[in-house]
Amino acid sequence: DLEREADLVEEIARLNGLDAIPDMMPSAPSVSNLDETPFRAKKQLRAICLSLGFTEAMHYSFLSERELDAFDSSNREERLVIPDPVSAECGVMRPSLLAQLYSSLGRNASYQAESAMLFEMGKVFSAKGGTPTEEERLSLGFFGPVGRESLRKRAPLGEEEALSWMKGAVERIISGMHAGKVIFQPAERAAFEKGATLAIILNGREVGVMGAVTPKM
Repeated sequence: DLEREADLVEEIARLNGLDAIPDMMPSAPSVSNLDETPFRAKKQLRAICLSLGFTEAMHYSFLSERELDAFDSSNREERLVIPDPVSAECGVMRPSLLAQLYSSLGRNASYQAESAMLFEMGKVFSAKGGTPTEEERLSLGFFGPVGRESLRKRAPLGEEEALSWMKGAVERIISGMHAGKVIFQPAERAAFEKGATLAIILNGREVGVMGAVTPKM
């Protein structure tokens, strides 16, 4: 019954005993052709945020219209609405990370925490132009006297000091990522205090916004 090499190998194996064949995993080396640059960049970005004292937060990718409207109702037409959500609290894919991060900071404050520093890296979604899109974003937030020496912890925290500290954090992140030149320009956004809002300009293009959240929130 010998017709090919495999038949001969089988006969020899049977004569010597199948139990005598050692258990060995087949070798299957593979080389991925995927670009690891985005993964390495996210890993480096996470490490920088952690080194600055921020704690990583993770939220669901969907939330309610009510949460979004409380933070910013100007982008209603661009929201990606879920047709049949599990509940009204999960009816929209998040267009920004800020609303959920703000809620998490608020919960920490309600537990009488003296200060908190959170960051989140995740995807946001939009239906702008009628086509669903997604992109990666970074969100940072804090409350309380962060970055101060112990003797100044109880002194009141003003908007100018808070903005200055956050500017320093953003500059260190961009420097650590070797992303280019960053400048800050006065801006206005619905959820932030007028006169305490800055647009983040990286290499001549606006890439984000930072500011003191309005007490009306």
